[in-house]
Amino acid sequence: IIGPHLRFAEKLGKFLSQIAPKRAESLNINYSGKVNEVDTTAITRAALKGFLQIAGGSEINEVNAPAFAETLGLRVSESRLSAPGDYTDMLEVSAVGEGRTVSVGGAFFGATPRIVSINNRPVEARPQGVVLVLENTDRPGMVGRIGTLLGEHGVNIATMSLSRNQAGGTALTVLNLDTAPSEELLREIHASEDIHSAQVIEL
Repeated sequence: IIGPHLRFAEKLGKFLSQIAPKRAESLNINYSGKVNEVDTTAITRAALKGFLQIAGGSEINEVNAPAFAETLGLRVSESRLSAPGDYTDMLEVSAVGEGRTVSVGGAFFGATPRIVSINNRPVEARPQGVVLVLENTDRPGMVGRIGTLLGEHGVNIATMSLSRNQAGGTALTVLNLDTAPSEELLREIHASEDIHSAQVIEL
């Protein structure tokens, strides 16, 4: 049970670090379901390693990550939910900083890991390669426009997940891409009045 969780926790930590505030004060790993049956210390360290890798570079590992977190003033904690909720096995990594909280949750579908929530919004994405996270106005034709824009720049969409808070409100669109978008494409995305934010996550 531990091996896949270690790799997945590191990916979730790395994902979170790319959407988190630059000055995070605390990092929490919440466990629910079957994973509660094992000692989660190593899994927490793997998530911390992933979270710190961009700031600390390739020298960050499971052994020195806690000490590096301390030098940054980053508090690390674990929490547990005995009831599994929607998934039999779930990890959620959250960070607090600059007055806001960001989170990413992951679950296993059989042996397959999937990102299932971003900032408590339900999504489904593969924890690998390039992930594009958009916040956009929920209106007819938006999915087609996003697809066309990426296609014009030769970027292929592997998977797409859409989560909205209410009809006509703000939608969270999460795309697994075959290649990273260029700076020019990102400028075009940011220039669209219906797209409020765009973040490229590299795993």
